[in-house]
Amino acid sequence: MRQICLISRSSCSLRNSDREAACKFRTIGVWLILALSIFEGMAAALTEPALHSFLTTSVAGEAVGRAEGVTLAAGAAAAGVGAILGGYLFGIGPNVPLYAAALLGVLPCLLLPVFWRGLPGRTAPSG
Repeated sequence: MRQICLISRSSCSLRNSDREAACKFRTIGVWLILALSIFEGMAAALTEPALHSFLTTSVAGEAVGRAEGVTLAAGAAAAGVGAILGGYLFGIGPNVPLYAAALLGVLPCLLLPVFWRGLPGRTAPSG
């Protein structure tokens, strides 16, 4: 099995042509991950104010602090578990964490209509 050394080109066990292709792909991959990280940060910047506004309007006044604390603690726990799981999945293959993240990102979008129907104040479609 061939391995790609991410430290230096000279210690890589690939042939020259394969090494060039691997290094070129790695460079493109770094820029793609950087661009996606910037996009993710912008999306989080848009959703966080909406989440906190929703919490303050839907929770009774004395329970707002507790709701904010639980929400932030859940986010921190998810980030910790995600980092550990991502490291494990990277051990399986370098693209596996990205595929898992894509699946976890699409899954809520597919389930949203199911949960949206049961929300209070939601009107039934006419017809």
